[in-house]
Amino acid sequence: MSYYSAKPVQLELAPSANLVWIIVIASLTACLVLLFLSLPLVLKALSVALIVVFAVYNIRQHGTLTLTRSIVRLTMNPESGLQVTERGGRSHQVTVLSSSFVAPYLTVLNLQEIESGRRFSVVLLAENTHSESFRQLRVWLRWGRERQETDKLS
Repeated sequence: MSYYSAKPVQLELAPSANLVWIIVIASLTACLVLLFLSLPLVLKALSVALIVVFAVYNIRQHGTLTLTRSIVRLTMNPESGLQVTERGGRSHQVTVLSSSFVAPYLTVLNLQEIESGRRFSVVLLAENTHSESFRQLRVWLRWGRERQETDKLS
């Protein structure tokens, strides 16, 4: 049982130009590597087209946050856990999967909706949210979440 009650932390996400550039550079690199492989031209063209489609999707989903299902708000409540809000207005209670990555410069949250079981990711850079809220989220992901899980087990 926890006697410490912190107020909820809310992160409003903004578009990230750096994330867009990271996706573009990674996609262009993958396309260049494909061009130098000894594969049939049709297979190369199909692979490059798929890379471009996935790059555009990820830029819109994570970089510019323009898709309806793009996550635009994270609310971390120490008692109830993590809630995400999509651009379309829908909110979901989620659990953070252990495959998530947390670092000061980049956080990749692998999440699972509690009610439907759908899995998805949220990519956070230090530039696309308020720095103090981002720090509090990282601390909770590293330490607070583990404490909550051990409290539930005992």
